[in-house]
Amino acid sequence: MSAGQLAVYAQGMVTAVGFDAPTSCAAMRGGLSGLYEDNLWDILVGEYLSVGRPLMHQWWEGRDMLAELLAPPILECVDALASIPGWEHIDPRQVPIVVIVPPEHRPHRWEQLDTALLADLAHKLGHPLAVYSSTIAGGRAGIVAALEVAAQLCGRAELPVCVIAGVESFMRQRLAVHYLRQRRMKSEVNSNGFVAGEAASAILVGPARAARAPQLLLTGVGWAEDPAGAGDSTAHPVTGRGLTAAIRQALAQAGHSYAALDLRLCDINGEHWKFKESAFAEGRLDRARPEGLPARRLGYCDVWHPIELIGEVGAAVFPLLLGWLRDAYCKGYDRGPRSLVFAMEDAGERAAVTCEFWSPT
Repeated sequence: MSAGQLAVYAQGMVTAVGFDAPTSCAAMRGGLSGLYEDNLWDILVGEYLSVGRPLMHQWWEGRDMLAELLAPPILECVDALASIPGWEHIDPRQVPIVVIVPPEHRPHRWEQLDTALLADLAHKLGHPLAVYSSTIAGGRAGIVAALEVAAQLCGRAELPVCVIAGVESFMRQRLAVHYLRQRRMKSEVNSNGFVAGEAASAILVGPARAARAPQLLLTGVGWAEDPAGAGDSTAHPVTGRGLTAAIRQALAQAGHSYAALDLRLCDINGEHWKFKESAFAEGRLDRARPEGLPARRLGYCDVWHPIELIGEVGAAVFPLLLGWLRDAYCKGYDRGPRSLVFAMEDAGERAAVTCEFWSPT
């Protein structure tokens, strides 16, 4: 089984606008912002920064906070098994969990994060994690590797499902100092930057059409590298060629052109280089609508970028985007039958996934 033969059957989230997926998706749909000033200090100006922090029952800074964020979305996904025909018998404790975490190049990354997070998560859930549970240090673009692992796991006879989760927090003063000095964080004196956030998200994936339940079909997956990185390379200007290549690869697997898309969801976060890459990719790929396809509902390919509402969430962004897209299709506020999700990591990794919706009714 390949990554392009999977589907999303459920989603879970903890974000700055909601403590579960229905609340978060409703807030993002309505454009409600969860950003507010909190205790991250702008050392250059001398005032507090805006942040996107979930309203947890308790909050502290540290590696073990990640498991607190991660457990509720995972439970949302595995609890959904009880309502999926044919999968009611699956023991949620036996479902493998693949967690996308910050990449190795992320500044001030916690030591031994990959192994420690799994132990923290098992403690929080109250039981050992299922066999084959693992972490992937891929950040925003880690979804491609996660889907490959999930495809292998779901192709086994024992269990047809897997949870892909993502978690990251930028709510740390030393990280704020790092990105402020790089002029990558939004502040009173810099509009070309992101707002620090933290979140966790999860999706329940399985073989496409394996159960008679509403599902988001992952029709194509693309991955590429771009030497421009995070737009800060003097030798390699921002051209969007890496993102273009990733999208082309996903479209080729899906069997349709960019012009057939109705909606894009992405990790644009306020930094200019991400806007530029997205615009360059669209300019290279978008053409006249193919004959026979109905006109787009809005007359153009819409774009959703929830980071403006929840803050920069790093490794949590791709499962969150896929979960929001499934919610949109299930509740009828989608933009059309074909959608594209993409994200860009700082070291140059670019990931893209094309999606369609299928429902038994």
